[in-house]
Amino acid sequence: MHYDIKLRDYILIATSIYKIQFFCLFLLLKRFKLQVFFVKLIVLFKLSTLVYSNNIDTEKAMNVTTYNNAGRVYLSIA
Repeated sequence: MHYDIKLRDYILIATSIYKIQFFCLFLLLKRFKLQVFFVKLIVLFKLSTLVYSNNIDTEKAMNVTTYNNAGRVYLSIA
């Protein structure tokens, strides 16, 4: 009987650690999405200042895409 209680406690500890790890992964993914969002905002702001200051073609300047590859954010300006 004593071993059953210990085993149950170990299972509860293991499942709680798993839930904490899953929650931390969720927070990291949410943080990464926010970082990509802010990068897009900064790029659009800089391009809008370029368009107004240097009279660049707006269609060419606003064709900006961000994509993710192995944890890095790349900017593609066409």
